Amino acid sequence: MPELPEVEAARRATRRIAARRRITDVWCADDPIVFEGVPAARFRKALRGRTVLDVHRHGKHLWLELDRRPWPCLHFGMAGGVHTRIERSSSGARAVKLMSSRRRSDDSWPPRFAKLRLTLDNGAELVVADARRL
Repeated sequence: MPELPEVEAARRATRRIAARRRITDVWCADDPIVFEGVPAARFRKALRGRTVLDVHRHGKHLWLELDRRPWPCLHFGMAGGVHTRIERSSSGARAVKLMSSRRRSDDSWPPRFAKLRLTLDNGAELVVADARRL
């Protein structure tokens, strides 16, 4: 299970990438365990077009403060984490930087067991992944 320092590291990384950015696209797995009681289509509709104002943490819960409620709240469970992908260009060259709050054995994108992927107005992507099915 992620410990408090790991959740705080995920909050900081998410804040660096997502704060003051608009969510342009949302993909979420049709997973009744992860999105308990909320259909995937409703979750997508609630987030698309919203602006992330800040990212907060209380204990092991992390949430995105958006310009309008509802605010998505995340708990990484036993094996979950946040993964980000940022495309940067320097002198016309394109480089992709991947970051993860959890160790990964490969650089495939999106990560295995992705449950939620947010695309931001700067092209960055934020993925929440969790392999557990409890």
